[in-house]
Amino acid sequence: MYNYRGMFSTDSYSTVRGVDKLIPVDVYLPGCPPKPEAIIDAITKLRKKISREIYENQMSSQREKSFY
Repeated sequence: MYNYRGMFSTDSYSTVRGVDKLIPVDVYLPGCPPKPEAIIDAITKLRKKISREIYENQMSSQREKSFY
């Protein structure tokens, strides 16, 4: 339905194709506009990634404490 592949799809001095070239991206959300299911899926993936990172940080801090 929506097709935004006009003048903004080219790499030029004023545009960059993909925000991941500028900043780190954790989850991609496809669609313009994205469907509600895609938004829910992206939020679920991000929550899992955050939980995994929290768990890994807790485990690494416990390992550091066990060495002392």
